[in-house]
Amino acid sequence: TGTLPAGLSFDTGTGAVTGTPTAVYATASLVFSVKDANNVVASTTSTVSFTVVASGLPAGYVVEGGLAWMPITFPWNTWTYANTYCTTTTINGQIGWRLPTQPELSALYAAYPDNSGVGNGNSVLLGQGWTLNRTWSSTVYSAGSHWRVDLNNGNVTTWNVDGFSNYVTCVR
Repeated sequence: TGTLPAGLSFDTGTGAVTGTPTAVYATASLVFSVKDANNVVASTTSTVSFTVVASGLPAGYVVEGGLAWMPITFPWNTWTYANTYCTTTTINGQIGWRLPTQPELSALYAAYPDNSGVGNGNSVLLGQGWTLNRTWSSTVYSAGSHWRVDLNNGNVTTWNVDGFSNYVTCVR
């Protein structure tokens, strides 16, 4: 009984609570009961409390897919510089940032603010003030090149690590 935070779901077959919360959620308790094959409710229940708080990140940062995303604001002319920036810079007072993988960037492009998954063109990135362009990923294509994702249209291509500038977003 009770309501899970938005973005979480409960699998009645396995009992798993999965997903990523999508909004702040005041603490609430949920009661889980178990029925056996004869539809008899177990004599014990478990109560679980959920609290979802704001990320504390400044405007323009996005929390999606279990990751915090730094806004894209500048290009780097090489993959090495982009990677070094993410892994060695303190961003918004936090360390532990990295370049996202190509699948993470593709999922970010495809994410929708209402979690509907409906291809309505309303990516979670719209209205964030990001530069939606070719963006470096950490995923290697071949020696000397990495995958990149165009966050304007979702195109996935490769580029030499020392080639033309691509934009940078870091995740943690």
